[in-house]
Amino acid sequence: MSWGGMLFSHLLLSLPPPALVSIHPYINYLSVHLLFTGLFYAFPGLLDIDKMKTYDLVLFPIDALLRVNAITSTVGMLSSSPSPSPSPQGNPNYARIHPALVDSPLFHLILGAVASAGGSVTASTFSTFTPNWSFSTPVFLRPGVGLLGTMDIWGGALIALVFGVSSGHKAFRGVVPGWVERLVQVHVEGEGEAKTLVLSQKGAKALGALVLTVLFGYRAVVGWVGAQQQQQQVGKVEASKKMQGAKKKQ
Repeated sequence: MSWGGMLFSHLLLSLPPPALVSIHPYINYLSVHLLFTGLFYAFPGLLDIDKMKTYDLVLFPIDALLRVNAITSTVGMLSSSPSPSPSPQGNPNYARIHPALVDSPLFHLILGAVASAGGSVTASTFSTFTPNWSFSTPVFLRPGVGLLGTMDIWGGALIALVFGVSSGHKAFRGVVPGWVERLVQVHVEGEGEAKTLVLSQKGAKALGALVLTVLFGYRAVVGWVGAQQQQQQVGKVEASKKMQGAKKKQ
């Protein structure tokens, strides 16, 4: 699940996935996996269903920030300038990516969606959360899922759009409406030619983090409120059944 977005996004870019050429992804992900496996083994009560709902409500900023980092790092490879995590070598992958992909705003959105939700969609499709894996309908094709249920997908595309427009990527020039550009870009007119000031990739990443954190926060609150209402409804039904049973005994 953790590597799904990374693997699929690199396949779309025709680049070798980092997990095939470096040991660092294994160190990063396995260390976290072993840590939490040991923690939940020592304290199994942490996996209580009510506590899990609380985790969803409280930890949404971490989820949003990690997804934004994955999205912007991946989409940042379509820019010749250094990625949001700059290195002295700049962006070594840019020259290896087909120019048609770099110049396509649609591909930016697709890549953002894949980087954000590739792992979670794959995990739910193959039911990897259950002891016996099985193939099922992808979450975005299931009836009744709605916008909140697919936020990981379209949210990733939205952050790719925010990142590309606010950093002034050439793929979005003349594509998005002018009022959208004016929200995140500053046009300065003075002596000589007019200039357009755009955010750095770090600034664009921060803006994307703000947007996705707000969206995930809304989803967490709505989900928590819905769960509370459902729990109250169940309580009312059980109380009604007890009252009916008591009347029958009388």
